[in-house]
Amino acid sequence: MRQINPWQMAEQCEYAARGALDQAEREALTNIRDLWIALANERPFLTTTEFRDQINWINGIRAELIGKATVH
Repeated sequence: MRQINPWQMAEQCEYAARGALDQAEREALTNIRDLWIALANERPFLTTTEFRDQINWINGIRAELIGKATVH
């Protein structure tokens, strides 16, 4: 697994949210950004396994929220 930086992921979500034309997609990206920020803040207190599990969980949420936001 490549090294994932939650701060960079949050920044990417922020950038994508600003460019989103659809309100639902913008809200989903903003919520995902907040999850990445929370993970970044908790990182010092997590084991490597817990950190990896949280990354996988956020990525699953992202796939679900973005999928729902883009289905019309």
